Parts: sequence; C-alpha cells; structure tokens
Amino acid sequence: MADRDNSSNNAMEKQYIVFEIESEMYGISVKNSESIERMTLITRVPDSSDYVLGIINLRGDILPVLSLRRRIGLEPKEYDPDTRVLVFDSESYRVGLVVDKVVGIVNIPELGIQPAKNVLADKESFFIESVYNSNDSVIMLLNMDIILNVDHSNIAKEKRDVTVI
Repeated sequence: MADRDNSSNNAMEKQYIVFEIESEMYGISVKNSESIERMTLITRVPDSSDYVLGIINLRGDILPVLSLRRRIGLEPKEYDPDTRVLVFDSESYRVGLVVDKVVGIVNIPELGIQPAKNVLADKESFFIESVYNSNDSVIMLLNMDIILNVDHSNIAKEKRDVTVI
C-alpha cells in the first residue's frame, strides 16, 4: 500500500502493520509485533471464549491464538492463502492474532492521526484508538491493550493451561 501524503520530512512517523478484515483496513503498531506468520494448525482449547481459537506451536513455543475478526464482533470466515497470524509480544504474554490479509508495514505521520473519539461514536470506537486517512483509504488503528486485556483472564487461562501440558 502506497501512502502518497506529502508530509514534511520533519514530521514524526510511526510504523504500523496494516491488514484487512472484511475489506476494511486496520493497523497495529509494530512496537510489540514480533512476526507475521502463515496460517498453521490451531489446536482448540476447551472452555475458551469464541474469539480464542486455541493454541499453536510456533518454532517450539506454544502460544494462544485469537481471531481478531471475532474479537471485534465480526462473523468467522474460512481461511484462505492470504490469512495470516500476527505474533504480538507484550510484557506478560505472547499471542497470535488471525487476520484476513496483511497489506504491509506502513509509515504513518503522527500529525495525520486523529483520535477515534473525534470520528466515531463511543461504542464504535471501543477497540479503535485512532484513525488515519491516507489517499488510498481510511486505516483504523487498533488499541492492542484493550483488545488483549478486556478479557485478560481467558488469555492468562490459555497460557496457564499450555504450561501445564
């Protein structure tokens, strides 16, 4: 995705992984992103939320995998060759996030980012931290702390269950 904004070279920029879900563009900061992986076999864990898909073995490490589609309230979709797992590493855990398609890593000038509350109603902006309007499309920048911590107990439970196995 090419961003054709002619911003000043002095403008501070942040890098985001931009991806599609249901043909809409979303982004998450690369700050805590570890890798982008092809879809792999997911082992379902009983008694977990519908957006917790299960666990995967990623190069010898077991980590929980969430459906970002389900987490933001969309219906599940069949996986296809474009489906990817974004591996996100926070201070307390690593987690995989399944997305429909990764567009790429984009530099976004901070001056072009608008708080979601200025654009969306409170309910609509629950997971969305801010919005960026590029020449190509609108990119909704997600608040990963909220996505991963709203029901932190399930992610923590997944991690506990995995370490016992």
